[in-house]
Amino acid sequence: MLISMTRLFFARSPADLSASVFVTQEQGITQWFVRGITKNIGGLDYVSAHGRLYYPGRTLTLQQVTRGARPGRPDVVRVLATRRISNLKAGDSITLSTVLTQQPAAGTRFQLVISPGDLQSDNDKAERIYPR
Repeated sequence: MLISMTRLFFARSPADLSASVFVTQEQGITQWFVRGITKNIGGLDYVSAHGRLYYPGRTLTLQQVTRGARPGRPDVVRVLATRRISNLKAGDSITLSTVLTQQPAAGTRFQLVISPGDLQSDNDKAERIYPR
């Protein structure tokens, strides 16, 4: 008995996913919003599977980073939201957002990290330091 197997070739996607992050407060509301936006700025659609090529789905992670409690202590990273995507058309975007019930401390960093998977890795992470 002969068993044939389809081979999957792992590759980097020709699509280019780019990250940006914003911290806002709507006027008259006591809540703060952290939004991470991922946009496909490449000229091609991002798809996780195309024929015999397989691009692993990308994971988007929105994080809050605060300094350690004492000097010399590591930063504390808190995951605010996460999402896995497998398809994103060229020019389209996806937003991850979360609500904070109190104003972030000055110097708090917020970042959106996109897992590796395209040829332009320098735009797969965005960072915003509050209150700038």
